[in-house]
Amino acid sequence: MSYAAFGRHLLETALAQDFEPALSHRLKLDHGTCIPLWRIGVDIGLPLVPLIVNDLEEPMPSIRRCLAWGRLLRQAIESYPEPLRVAVLGTGGLSHSIGEPTMGWIDEEFDHACIERFKDGEDGRLAQFLTDALPRTGNGAHEIRDWVVAHAAAGSSMCARAVVSVCATQSDTTTRSQRRTN
Repeated sequence: MSYAAFGRHLLETALAQDFEPALSHRLKLDHGTCIPLWRIGVDIGLPLVPLIVNDLEEPMPSIRRCLAWGRLLRQAIESYPEPLRVAVLGTGGLSHSIGEPTMGWIDEEFDHACIERFKDGEDGRLAQFLTDALPRTGNGAHEIRDWVVAHAAAGSSMCARAVVSVCATQSDTTTRSQRRTN
């Protein structure tokens, strides 16, 4: 199975639907991709087709565009002519700041509300919430775009369970009783 062939299929599917992704044969993955893969124990020999979403510098894709990109990713996976076994991983964090005076500050109210929006599976409400709230949650919170793509690729339902599971097991601020209710 050629993952380069799937990468090409994804590119062609995107171009046919008015997306203009960049393609690289020399991409070097950074900590934002490598650390999560290492933490979940992904075999180093596993073939990958990394998708990098700009969540660092303006202009960033809108949340609605990220939802559309995730739906397109799902379509490309489902339309690929060979059997595939695929995992879509959205990395990054919720509210946080990187290299700013507010570094270390966490907006727990936003974080909990964001998880609830993912859980309800209503893309319009999720998009509106994030569009309104992201400018106030720290520059690192824009990484949520990766989650949005994964969420849409999972049909706007499966990602919610993964988000809750990860937040319930790794949150430093959630008490043990709150973890059980998530």
